[in-house]
Amino acid sequence: MLKFDPIRFFEGFKKRFDDTLDQSQVDGINFLLEHFENEPLWNSIPRLSYAWATTFHETAGSMQPVEEAYYIGERYGVKRMREIQKGFRYYPFFGRGFVQLTWNTRRIPNYAKATREIKKQRPQIVREFEAKTGQIFDLVKNPDQAKDPIIAFAVMSLGMFQGWFTGAKISTFIDNSKADYVNARTVINGTDKAGQIATHAKNFEKILRESYIGRADTIINRPAENSAANDPSPGGTEDSPDVPMISQTETNPSDPAPSTTPTTQIAETIVNTGEQAAASVPGEPITLTAPAADNATAKSVKATIFGIGVPTFIYTGFKSIEEAIAKGYISAAEIGSAAMNFVSGNFKWIAGGIALYILLQIVKKLVKQITFWISMITHAVPAWNSVKVQPRPIAPESPSSLRLIWNALKSIFKSPSV
Repeated sequence: MLKFDPIRFFEGFKKRFDDTLDQSQVDGINFLLEHFENEPLWNSIPRLSYAWATTFHETAGSMQPVEEAYYIGERYGVKRMREIQKGFRYYPFFGRGFVQLTWNTRRIPNYAKATREIKKQRPQIVREFEAKTGQIFDLVKNPDQAKDPIIAFAVMSLGMFQGWFTGAKISTFIDNSKADYVNARTVINGTDKAGQIATHAKNFEKILRESYIGRADTIINRPAENSAANDPSPGGTEDSPDVPMISQTETNPSDPAPSTTPTTQIAETIVNTGEQAAASVPGEPITLTAPAADNATAKSVKATIFGIGVPTFIYTGFKSIEEAIAKGYISAAEIGSAAMNFVSGNFKWIAGGIALYILLQIVKKLVKQITFWISMITHAVPAWNSVKVQPRPIAPESPSSLRLIWNALKSIFKSPSV
């Protein structure tokens, strides 16, 4: 198993993904760092990178187990979210957890399989969950249990290695000779957002290599048997040739000394305590965008220059120029003069490009909002069609005074003589 310096990891995460972490994100990352280190399956940096990338994507950067359409609840309330969820054809077994466990039918018994396999392969987790919650572990009878972090982590780990979700295993795409981050998406959900998640995986790989400490010999007490042993390449010790192999009785002298700060105590050094918006929507930091209806997605601001979020390549170029100036290779005056000459000579093109970019962003946001509305209407139509409208009862019309006199006279003349 691999160990990582949590402080270095957080520094890398803030640099490449989100520099406005809230406490919930910090807690989620701390949980994942601890459990990835203690899970024997995750002993390859490339595979770990893809697991982190998948979690980041499926949870919209919140790094906490979520349920499908949770963002509707944040915007419009829990009642509206439940209405949307009831419109799903796989209700009540909609997506939950770190990787959105979905479906439980005779042909796709995912919730039943997860219940059975976790009980069989991770009985300690089941005991821990039942002791903590006082519930009997059964994802079929109580699907919301899939949102518990330890259950969600077990589903992600066993599911990705054993092919629970689509039949594809992570070992098919990432092993000791290759790291096919694009096609690895097949393990979870076909090719949906495959390129975006592959980019996340590459960034997480950089973070993990920068924060790597060494191999750990502290393995949590779990049964040795698990069905992943039948996997020809379950992520064993041969999977990471560029990561030094350390036996359980020796350490690598070249490895940096492990941090003495416990992982769970570093939140104060990570959260922006002075500038975090207290009134922001829960689970929706400034740099995250609301996910699409099909799967949770997140827009990550890779880095910032003067407080403005920019892509990685711009940040890298800016930092390279800054270092060159600091080392005296070039002068700031020369760069400023060249930049002014370039802007003055190409002002029309630059202004046109900025205007076009702003227009495209406006169109993009409009399309996204319209798509969101269409999605809401599409999911809600079945519920609307089932509503029976009762007509409002019409009160009887009160007779006028003339009508009352006329009716009285008629009754008098029609009455029999005495």
